[in-house]
Order: sequence, then structure tokens, then C-alpha cells
Amino acid sequence: MIRPLMTIPLENDAAPPAAGDAPLTDACWRINSARRRRFARGERAIDSLADLWAARELAWRLLVRDLSAKYRQSLLGYAWAFLPPLMLALSFTLAGQAGILNAKSGDIPYTLFTLVGTVLWQTFSEAIHAPIRAVNEAKSLLARIRFPYESLVFAKLGEVVFNLTVRLGLIAVVMALYGVDLSFWILLAPVAMGVLILLGLAIGLFAAPLGGIYDDVGFAITLVLSVWFFLTPIMYDQAAPGSIVSAINAANPVSHLLVATRSFLLLGEPPAPGGLLIVTAVTLPLLVVSWLAFRTSLVFTVERVSS
Repeated sequence: MIRPLMTIPLENDAAPPAAGDAPLTDACWRINSARRRRFARGERAIDSLADLWAARELAWRLLVRDLSAKYRQSLLGYAWAFLPPLMLALSFTLAGQAGILNAKSGDIPYTLFTLVGTVLWQTFSEAIHAPIRAVNEAKSLLARIRFPYESLVFAKLGEVVFNLTVRLGLIAVVMALYGVDLSFWILLAPVAMGVLILLGLAIGLFAAPLGGIYDDVGFAITLVLSVWFFLTPIMYDQAAPGSIVSAINAANPVSHLLVATRSFLLLGEPPAPGGLLIVTAVTLPLLVVSWLAFRTSLVFTVERVSS
């Protein structure tokens, strides 16, 4: 029987775990043993990168555990991964047909247009909340056990990717129903979606250490995202030129990623040059900075939680 992770004693990691110990115990012991050997050789400068690699096994075990626990007692199971964006897209479609919502989607069927938009937005939102959830759900664990904190984030990020994969299956079915033609540009759609996830992850890494201390951070992010949702072309194609919303869309990095994904996936053509490249060029260094800030700041979060 696998013991809960938070009961694993790693303060004394000089000896390997017994044969009957949990797999998570063995993974954590190997991580700490590798870290101890690097410390003995004076290789503190590479600890950050080495911890990223060392966290992969523990992150995988946490991901499998979390997914199994999440859907174990669910009747619909993994369908809950795509039901929320599907219902939201259908609601927008019905509102448009009733004349309540006057939105245009260009050459893309509106249901498919909004479905892709809501799927990508929910993925972005989950990527932001992933590090915050990881820290909040493991507060007692962080105060008691020494292990790479990135494993917690990787596990939650794995959930985001898993949910997106399930939702892409739904999008593929709807695309087939509408007879959308495929082109080789569809191969670049995962690039735009990957940048979208990394952008959300970078924002979440900045907020996670403080979010582990104050719940206000999570509430504030939810509030900001609710406003950000309507300032992003999810249920409309483009705002009127010269309007304030149009200017906000031009400065909104998520807008460029949504437009790029729709172009690759649904239109079979590249988006307007510049937007995707600029957002990608900004996101990658932002992710590195946020990761370093996360590693540095989380130490103080752990001290605050354990005091």
C-alpha cells in the first residue's frame, strides 16, 4: 500500500529506503542523494538546472496520483475536462443566434470559433493557477520534506497538458463535423498553444510564493482573469478599429496566440507576421526570470508557513 507523500521522512537521507517503502519515497531519496553528491563536490551553481531534471520522476508519480484521485469517483470521468468549454461555446452560439450577442467569426463557423477560444482560454487560466495550486496544496509537505519544488509545479502542469489533449480531441471531432480542411500549417498550432501555456506558467510562478501565504493573490488573479476574458477575442473576431478594445487586443499577448492558433488550426494559413514571434520572444525570458524568482522566493514562503 502506498503511503501518503507527506509522511515520507527525508531529513535523514543517507540510507536508501526499505524495499517495502512507497515508490514516492524511493524517488525522493534518489533526488536528495544526487543533490548531496553535488553539494559534496561544490557544484552549487548547477543545482537549479539539476533539480529540474531530478524532479521529473517525482512529478510523474504525483501527476498519476492526482489524475487518478481526481476522476476516481466521477461518473463522467475525463469528460469533465472538456464539458466546461463546450457548454460555454454552446452558450455563446445560442446567444448569437438569438441576437443577444452580435459577434462575427469571419470564415470560421461560430461554434467552432468559440470552442477553440474557450479551450485555449481555459488552458491559459489553468496554467496560471497551476503553480499557485501546487504551493497551496503542499504547504505542510514543503515545511517537512526536502525535495525539488519544481516537481509540484511539473505535476500540475502535466494536468494542464492532459486536459488540453482531451479538449483537442473534442475540437478534432467538431472540425470533422464542419468539414474543415487540414493543411500542413496545423503542425504549427502546438507551437502557439505551447507558448500560451508557458506564458500562463510564467505569470503563475511569479504569483505562487506570495499566493502560498495570502489567499488574496488567488482571488485577485481570478478577478483579473474575469476581466481579461472579455478583452480577449474569444467570442468575437476583432474589435472595431480605433476603439479602446481594439488597442487592448493589439497589446494583449493572449490575443495574438489565440489568433495564431485559429489561423494554423482552422484556416490553414499563417497569421499576420510579428505577433506570435514577439510574444514568444518575450515569454521565454520571462519564464526563466519567473522560475528563478519562484526558487528564490519560495524559501521565504516555506519559512512563513512553517513558523
